[in-house]
Amino acid sequence: MSALRRVALVPVALLAALSAAPAQAKVPPEPLADVLAAAKAICFDHLGDPAAQTAVVTAAPYEAEKVRSADDGTVTWNTDRFSIAILDDPEKKFCMVTAVVDPKTRIGEGIKLARPLLGEPMSADQEFVLWYSKSASGDLTMYGFLLEREGDQMLAAYAAGLN
Repeated sequence: MSALRRVALVPVALLAALSAAPAQAKVPPEPLADVLAAAKAICFDHLGDPAAQTAVVTAAPYEAEKVRSADDGTVTWNTDRFSIAILDDPEKKFCMVTAVVDPKTRIGEGIKLARPLLGEPMSADQEFVLWYSKSASGDLTMYGFLLEREGDQMLAAYAAGLN
């Protein structure tokens, strides 16, 4: 899958949320397993249900604060550990959990952690991994893992969506 096609599957506001995550201030890195656990609890377990995702985000243990609402329907929430972006659009539903991780984190670590939940990825490079499937009706279910360096910090995000 081309880089352009991959990026087209992830809404621009969610990629912007990746950059706006907790990395704006120096914060200690989170274990990558904790980022995946948060994504599972918030995004994966409530795939396609932004109301349920929002309920999880605002309850313990996350108790996130709403920091921004974008024109496309993306709402960004922050905790002291994670940034969460939830998109509620009639045609697509996406959710992403982002955190600062160890700067030595590599894409293979994210794949290895997610493999028991998601199986083998369909596409991967040094910054982006994609798992997806199409239903009989043509709906696309997508899970992603992204890594992005911001200065001397590394951001990691797990995402899930329906299109």
